[in-house]
Amino acid sequence: RRLMGVVFAALASTCVRGVPDTQCGFKLLSRRAARELFPSLQIRGWAYDVQLLALAQARGYRIASVPVAWRDVEGSKVTPLTPLQMAADLVALRLQLAWSAWRRGSRREEAGSGTGWRVASRSGAGRGE
Repeated sequence: RRLMGVVFAALASTCVRGVPDTQCGFKLLSRRAARELFPSLQIRGWAYDVQLLALAQARGYRIASVPVAWRDVEGSKVTPLTPLQMAADLVALRLQLAWSAWRRGSRREEAGSGTGWRVASRSGAGRGE
């Protein structure tokens, strides 16, 4: 189980930059971020929170890790098929991210030499609260 966690974390880091523990069971979002991000989630399995963090980063939200008092509860949801489900979720997420990046690039090309296509930064005040 621990080895699966290490492998998953390494693979998740290809989707989310600078967040060492994407699987922490505690996520705190502002109302604004929750309303914007949760409807966009498509992955329902092990990587749903990796997708949440990747979307937040892509949309300019700040992400911070803060210490939280946590207590594990006995009982594991990990089964022999879990590694395959985890890998499938991350592959689906990487494909979604690659598709999104490709679509953004295609739109820039269609606009002609990069003009007419702007991405506004969202890292202003009030984000990532």
